[in-house]
Amino acid sequence: MHKLEFQLTQHTPIIHFQSGYEGATLRASEVKPKLDRYLLKKIKKEDLNADWFIYQEKGALDYKLRFTLPEGEPVQTYLPLNQVSERKEMDLRRDLRRKEELREVEILPSTPYFANEEWLNRREGRPRLAVQAGSVQGEIYTKHEGLLEVIKAHLEDFFLLHNFGARQTKGFGSFTLARIGTTSLGSSRKEIAKKMYHNQVLDCLESKVDLRFQMDQIRRFHNKIKTGQRGRPSELRYYFQDKSLDWEKPIERELVGLPTESATLERRYLRALLGLHGHFEFPQQDKRVVVSHDEIKRFASPIVYKPIGSIIYLILSEIPKEMFGTEFTFTLDPEEAGKSRKVYTPDKKCFEGSRGFLDDFLGFIEDRDLRSVKNLL
Repeated sequence: MHKLEFQLTQHTPIIHFQSGYEGATLRASEVKPKLDRYLLKKIKKEDLNADWFIYQEKGALDYKLRFTLPEGEPVQTYLPLNQVSERKEMDLRRDLRRKEELREVEILPSTPYFANEEWLNRREGRPRLAVQAGSVQGEIYTKHEGLLEVIKAHLEDFFLLHNFGARQTKGFGSFTLARIGTTSLGSSRKEIAKKMYHNQVLDCLESKVDLRFQMDQIRRFHNKIKTGQRGRPSELRYYFQDKSLDWEKPIERELVGLPTESATLERRYLRALLGLHGHFEFPQQDKRVVVSHDEIKRFASPIVYKPIGSIIYLILSEIPKEMFGTEFTFTLDPEEAGKSRKVYTPDKKCFEGSRGFLDDFLGFIEDRDLRSVKNLL
């Protein structure tokens, strides 16, 4: 049996269902399938050995993965919330001190995480928590020496390009490889930037080594580009207006009976290209608009925010062709007769001759923190 030991540095807390247990950290059951898919994309077919696969498990490579926390490693537990006022945060902090199981929990009051909103309002049951250690130990065991060498060659890039746990696209669960075997890896800002640039990660946000600041920065930046802030249209809406298209928001407002602006451009489901919504909430009307499609049930944001040190890297993934020019149904809930609309996403031909939607869109965005990774080299 061949063994590879490695050490990870954890940059942001990871949210998962075991956050209340001592020693909770990365789960091999999440990491291994992702690592398998990544390796199979990187290994040339002619270099693949049929013996490297687990018998009758499609796409599963034959190795075991284990994560543990170093003995005595301090772990901080966090309560991630979306947006909480300073006064409400103070009241919540006082309440947490009264509960034994939540007394040592630190509040993150402004993050792109919404799942604790119901708990915040009712204070019943247990909220979803996030945990962060300074470092995590990893071990890989396999009987295939050749497979182990392949894993060793690609492990650093894998952790640079992936986050883990809930809300991973929005910066939670960021880890990087600090040591593999007995070899320590470069971790300076310039060294990380070189590795990211080599992996075609071309855009980043200038930030601070401050978790609260970074989570709020990710929340604000993503809202700015996708939904808009403080009555200002989003960068996405501005971008598509140049292509004679407007966003879908007035259609939602019309379905719930709210006044809408008159249409001067064709309306399309623009925000779907930055992550599909299950529904749009209108709490003051006690209604919501449900988004549905016969086959497409989920599409996560194609922008992954990866905080490492004082930089937040923007890792872009390809948008499936099925997301372009596709019809979605917006339906009022509670349902009323006639309260349903068909809305299409933009056609891919909108981007012919350009660098592709995401690259072109990021080049369009104006933000003082948005940088080219090339400038960090």
